[in-house]
Amino acid sequence: MKIKPEQRPEYKIEEAVILNHKKLGYELIHPPIRRVLFYRGSGFIDLVLLPKENKHRLVLVEAKHSTNAESGEKVIGQLLKYYAYALTLGANSLSLLTNFAENHTEAAYGVTKITPQKLCGGLHRDEAMPQMIAGRRLRSEEIGLFVAVDGKVEPSLLLIVSTLREQHKLSIGIIQVSDGSIVIQ
Repeated sequence: MKIKPEQRPEYKIEEAVILNHKKLGYELIHPPIRRVLFYRGSGFIDLVLLPKENKHRLVLVEAKHSTNAESGEKVIGQLLKYYAYALTLGANSLSLLTNFAENHTEAAYGVTKITPQKLCGGLHRDEAMPQMIAGRRLRSEEIGLFVAVDGKVEPSLLLIVSTLREQHKLSIGIIQVSDGSIVIQ
């Protein structure tokens, strides 16, 4: 039996992040967008936030349930992959994400996978991708990264995030979710 997306353990983590997004230091322009694909084969980012008047123009959140084997250091590789893809996006992609969140709020907030084709109004992927990369490329300082986990945060994850923050100047953090509330680490 296939599990419905809203029954995934990560769904509750995402919900807590959405409801408590101001604790991350962001006022959102539009609703968050769930399950976004930037490029074919890149994988789906659990949550994309579009902050209002912040140094971060785009925030990527990857949620992991504590029982998932990837909730430790493996999730960092996954998040860095999404970050690398985000760095190839142009300013037009932010407009596309914003327009989608504004005009398709239910779909953005829902559990349907959001592809470049959907963001571009149904264009074929070969036509959608040039739209996603059009305009000035996003810079590293314009992208915020978070790993959201429920339960105990693994010490190895804390060390990796701290090192990436200090040595590579990435805007990366950990969101610990417990009973619907969040703590930022």
